Amino acid sequence: MTITAFQALACPMDGSPLQCIESTWRCGAGHSYDIARQGYVNLLPVQHKRSRDPGASGFPAAVD
Repeated sequence: MTITAFQALACPMDGSPLQCIESTWRCGAGHSYDIARQGYVNLLPVQHKRSRDPGASGFPAAVD
């Protein structure tokens, strides 16, 4: 299995570009998302984590 790192991500809170700084993805508005030890980043907003349909909120998954 080949793992490819993301080059661009969008903030799920405001849609602005995220930049990777050390072990955190951060947007210009200050929203930040830590990279887990396992290598993944959870971009699901806290208020939607226990949703019956998580991830289907219409937020963009990535920026072209």
